[in-house]
Amino acid sequence: GFSNPEIRRRAPYDLIICNMLAQFTVETAGQVKIHLTEGGIVILAGILAWMAGGVKSAYNGLEFEIIKEISISPWHCHILRRAGGPAVTKP
Repeated sequence: GFSNPEIRRRAPYDLIICNMLAQFTVETAGQVKIHLTEGGIVILAGILAWMAGGVKSAYNGLEFEIIKEISISPWHCHILRRAGGPAVTKP
């Protein structure tokens, strides 16, 4: 992940994909923001639907905008945009 020197060196990224459980996704939210360009997209998947609200709150608190939410029971996915870049048209 983000502790890898090569990953840090090449940052920031336009797109980050994270397919991990909710607890890890929340714990690394600050690192995602640091490593993502302004206006960049993060796809958060592998979240159990009943924990999706906590993930959403963590990223909203860091000024991410929800572009789309997908739920296929029991899994949930958030597609978010980091604030500061050009606007994205919601699908």
